[in-house]
Amino acid sequence: MTVLSKLICCSIILTAIGCSNKNQDFEAENTINIKDLEKHVIVLSSDEFQGRKPFTIGEEKTTEYIANEFKKMGIEGGYEGNYFQNVPSVELNYSPDKSITINTKNGELILENTKDYIAKTPHIKELVEIKNAEIVFAGYGIVAPEYGWDDYKNIDVKDKIVLVLVNDPGFATQNNELFKGNAMTYYGRWSYKYEEAARQGAKGVLVIHSDKAAGYGWEVLTNTSASGISIEAKDGNAKKCALEGWITDIAAKKLFEKSGLDFDAISKKAETPAFEALSLNCNLNLTIKIQLKFANSKNVVAIIKGTKRPDECIVYSALCDHFGIGLKQNGE
Repeated sequence: MTVLSKLICCSIILTAIGCSNKNQDFEAENTINIKDLEKHVIVLSSDEFQGRKPFTIGEEKTTEYIANEFKKMGIEGGYEGNYFQNVPSVELNYSPDKSITINTKNGELILENTKDYIAKTPHIKELVEIKNAEIVFAGYGIVAPEYGWDDYKNIDVKDKIVLVLVNDPGFATQNNELFKGNAMTYYGRWSYKYEEAARQGAKGVLVIHSDKAAGYGWEVLTNTSASGISIEAKDGNAKKCALEGWITDIAAKKLFEKSGLDFDAISKKAETPAFEALSLNCNLNLTIKIQLKFANSKNVVAIIKGTKRPDECIVYSALCDHFGIGLKQNGE
């Protein structure tokens, strides 16, 4: 879900328990076992919990279940005995343009919503308009000094739309000495690319999707493209990019071709730190209408006070929400 990767609806345990010997370590480790975990997974993933989406009966059942499990274990609530922390949140339901027309060097390119692109916004407002925003290709959209990498060097992307490749150069090259090779780093995740584009002042960012590099198909994105949930930020998320979205690699290739550029050749150059971002010399116009629903989500918090160091704590957290009830498939 767009945004629930924060602390919304998490189950958190605060503890300050210290184990002083190997026997205690062994005993502690064995309190976590497959049988117990399986029992909870079966319950929480059942139809009764309706996909555990915030603001729904599914979330209420989930948070009550977790709180009751804490009670059974004799663990007290983290707020003077209360297990719940309200998290002011907002659900955003998106209605982007059904299609957009991009005027390129070699004529018009029409892109259709969900087929070719997905457009969302983190901005908590009823309308977002992108007007004549220049489109720039910034490789993998990564600034990583520890790897000697900066895809934004020598270019100003303020108020522009940035196209970036999914994953990172290590996966693309299968070079174990580049980033972490086949293992995706945080730099390869779409969330980082959104964050970095915002730091660079971009108006929007579109991640170029590839099934192999992303690790999942386009339908995974389209199935959750109509809505998102965010913490109710005081600034309405104004510091983030107005557009956060995706474009298929097929559509991206067409856009490059219409712009007189070779997508495959330029993407290959992007696999090296010498790559420099370039403009496609075309602009994006896009409107996203948003319906907003404000409500409280919940964190579930419990605490075990340490005997030796009660003023210190270790935080264990887990995300317990999910997407809710999916779209109908074959009429069901």
